[in-house]
Amino acid sequence: MNEQSFTLWIRADQLADMERWPEAFKTCRQAIVADVEAANPHGLMAYILLKNGYADKAIIEAREACRLDPLVSENHRLLALGHAYCNNDGAAMEELALALELDPEDLANYSAQARVLALKEDWLACETSCRAGLELDPDSESMLIMLAYALVQLGRHEESREVVERALHLDPESPEAQRLLGQTLIRQGNIKEAGEAFRESLRQDPDQGDWWHTQALKASKWWYRPFLRLSFFMASLPRMVLLTLVVGLWAGHLWVSRYSEDHPSFRPYGLALSAVYISFVLYTWFANPIANFLLRRQGLSS
Repeated sequence: MNEQSFTLWIRADQLADMERWPEAFKTCRQAIVADVEAANPHGLMAYILLKNGYADKAIIEAREACRLDPLVSENHRLLALGHAYCNNDGAAMEELALALELDPEDLANYSAQARVLALKEDWLACETSCRAGLELDPDSESMLIMLAYALVQLGRHEESREVVERALHLDPESPEAQRLLGQTLIRQGNIKEAGEAFRESLRQDPDQGDWWHTQALKASKWWYRPFLRLSFFMASLPRMVLLTLVVGLWAGHLWVSRYSEDHPSFRPYGLALSAVYISFVLYTWFANPIANFLLRRQGLSS
């Protein structure tokens, strides 16, 4: 790399660290023009493009960086991420294997591998990758958060809570860790504690707003909490079991109604069971819309 390209590359890297993306892009492009055969500016350009959502263009730059300097694991890692964001899973895993072979002690390679596996929703492999990275650095907050998220997806909520609390011990002001703690708690049915975690996450980062925070706000209403618990329970069931349960309840309601018509002595019980069933159906239909309406009235919906 010539002196002009090196100076521009260093400046572009500093601008990227400050997330001044337009300036970083312009300066990095100047570094590439100053020396088109220098690998580092191409690698940095790939990073800038990935951070701004241009994965297809990042692949071109990362591939050029790999051609110019194939022994740098970061270049293969950037290329892998570009492929992953473009849903080229096979190519992504090949490049990650190369990156890990070149530098098995680089935590960033395990972090990238975990992210790619998360995009593939291969949560068991994601957990394995996270734990391998944590062997290198047990105090890596980002790896702990990724591991906790994988454990949530695997339904191992108690383990997830332990891991995310380790991350919060390292950084109590992490809004991402607080949000993940809220997700873990809400899936365990600890609605009140989950609400506190989400509120703390919003205090640390007021600009965020997602489904989980909205659910925490809704769960402040006592009448909404059973619906939320029911929603998570239903979501945990296999599709066929869920369909069987819904159809079975409806068929049971029809049977009770007809049995009541044929057996007058059973009619009071049948009416009571029908009233419970209809109340349950109406509750599942209207709990969420009513909660949304109340949030909009209060100006709290995301």
